[in-house]
Amino acid sequence: MVLRDTGSVRMRVTGANQTAGATVRLTQRGGRKVGGTASGRTLAPFPTPADIGVPLTDYGRRLVERHGSLQVTVVFHLINGSGLTNTIERQASIRLERTAADLIGRRTTVGVTQLLTYDDPAKSYTGSLQTGQSFTVIKLSPTKTYAYGFAYGKSNEHAWVRTSKLLASA
Repeated sequence: MVLRDTGSVRMRVTGANQTAGATVRLTQRGGRKVGGTASGRTLAPFPTPADIGVPLTDYGRRLVERHGSLQVTVVFHLINGSGLTNTIERQASIRLERTAADLIGRRTTVGVTQLLTYDDPAKSYTGSLQTGQSFTVIKLSPTKTYAYGFAYGKSNEHAWVRTSKLLASA
């Protein structure tokens, strides 16, 4: 699950066929509520699989921002068209959604198999960084598709890399 800038948590729901509505409650260890649907409110019917957004409390947002992630218990109360209910409880982790701007000034360890380096954005590649090597972002291209910075690896030079590959590593 990912905490978005809007303050809601994006989660993927699968296997909830014929669901007419649902309520969601997010609690941290110890049972304190950190998010979920408002009391008396249900999520509209949704097809599965579906990505749904569930709001976090201010307290929940602060915990995720402070620690980078938060372990929670997710309780779904599902309601079908006949009014029958089912409760499903799962353990999950909420993490911050990283954006390209979050990378500026950070040294990121490469987590993908290979990160190609370029002299200019969208030109032919000049080298690569392997898993475990790192890259420090100095600036982003106007489209934020490429990041310019210093590549720490075999070449140890300034280069451009694809931002999406760095975000996958962060």
